[in-house]
Amino acid sequence: MKVETKESETHSFVSLLHKDAQTAVAYFSVDIHSSSSLELEVTEYLYQELLLSGTKKLSREAFLDELNKLGSSISVSLSDGVVTYVVKSIATNYRKTLVLFEQLMLEPAFKNSELERVKKTAKNILNDSAEDSRYISHALIRKNLYKKNDRHYTYLPKELLTEIDKLTTNHFVSLHKTIRSTYLRTTVTGDQKTITDTYSVVKKLSPKEVLSPVAEQGQSKPVGKVVFEAIPSRQNIDFNIGAPLPITLHHPDYAALNFGLAVLGKWGGFAGRLMSTVREKEGLTYGIYAKLDGFYHNELGYWRIMTFFSPDKAIEGLTSTFREIKGILKGGVTDEEFTRFKNILKTQQVLVNDSASSRAAELHSFHQQGFSLEEMEMFKTRLLNVTKAEVNAALKKYIEPSKLIISAAGPIASVRKDITNFQKKQ
Repeated sequence: MKVETKESETHSFVSLLHKDAQTAVAYFSVDIHSSSSLELEVTEYLYQELLLSGTKKLSREAFLDELNKLGSSISVSLSDGVVTYVVKSIATNYRKTLVLFEQLMLEPAFKNSELERVKKTAKNILNDSAEDSRYISHALIRKNLYKKNDRHYTYLPKELLTEIDKLTTNHFVSLHKTIRSTYLRTTVTGDQKTITDTYSVVKKLSPKEVLSPVAEQGQSKPVGKVVFEAIPSRQNIDFNIGAPLPITLHHPDYAALNFGLAVLGKWGGFAGRLMSTVREKEGLTYGIYAKLDGFYHNELGYWRIMTFFSPDKAIEGLTSTFREIKGILKGGVTDEEFTRFKNILKTQQVLVNDSASSRAAELHSFHQQGFSLEEMEMFKTRLLNVTKAEVNAALKKYIEPSKLIISAAGPIASVRKDITNFQKKQ
């Protein structure tokens, strides 16, 4: 598979050529973040659904019918100020799918009738989200890790609900105009015709004059505390435990800290210490993971542990979790763990490279961060070449149990005081 790049003042284009590809996938991303606000977050939340509600020539039903006939999909996500459109199709229908995407971008409808439908749907989803303790716990910790102007600051569903009825179609017309005026990053995988057709659309969609929004940042200082959201209807308390980090993706300590947190609680797997002890040996939870999060361009990220415990096991679970945190800080990563996790991370990279779609998704994640192909390979190599001494030094440097935020969402009434007292003792 051959990778090529093209760049101009208005766009950058990365292609992954797969000569015999039967499918085509393209990612189009734009970073519009300058300063966050409640109104903007609600507008972005509804934009994702409203944009797919048809064009000036096609009603919502007609637009979706055309997509279904082709067996294709067009999806939209807008989070933390970054909008990404994903176009997927079989190779033979890709050009027709691109035509629909082009119409959507050049002539979106944004009808009042569709906005009312989208508002009603969004209210139902947000009302359900207000009971989603896992989502709320994560939102709570982000609210306390960042200030309101930062892209990572997250409003709770109950806050978003207060703003929905204030929105008009003008909000979405303005937002779409901003998107169309901002630098476009595209990544595509498929055969040569797929790549050529995609680049033709990129040239049509690229702005004539590029807006260059300055991303405001506002990370909070690390301070140990507990934040709560009572959700009595839930059976378990969802926790996020973490802290802000004074580093970016490009910091020399990033790779070592990433490796160390994988050993502590590899995200989505069973290999980490937290899963082998808190879950398997002690049976206090079903899942517990640790990761670096929120890193984007040259902006500061954070680290967190995600888990849940029943109210009667909350203090026991937190005690076990902090025991493992303190244990890895004191004793470091073992020789066996270091060798095993090097193999795990290496295998992950091999599996990504074996699939064109996975490779394209990875390429785009780096592309939208502003990495060149050379920088991407250097970054991945660095992740695999850290030393055990670097890993242990990074863990000790950046993780301080006494300065961790504990975010708890769920039936917290009976253990609220106990959790607060627990954090004060760290």
